[in-house]
Amino acid sequence: MPNCGGYWLDAGELVLIRAEKTQAAAPNPVGQSGISKDVIRYLYRLQTEDRRP
Repeated sequence: MPNCGGYWLDAGELVLIRAEKTQAAAPNPVGQSGISKDVIRYLYRLQTEDRRP
């Protein structure tokens, strides 16, 4: 169909797209920054303790 607006993929591209989508949807215990939540909490505590009078 000339007006279908579809996409053409090379061999193996659909498998790669599905794999990337699955990987992106997986929960990541370490945030996007690569720093664990425990490290972020520790740094926050250090910063807030310095501000106490």
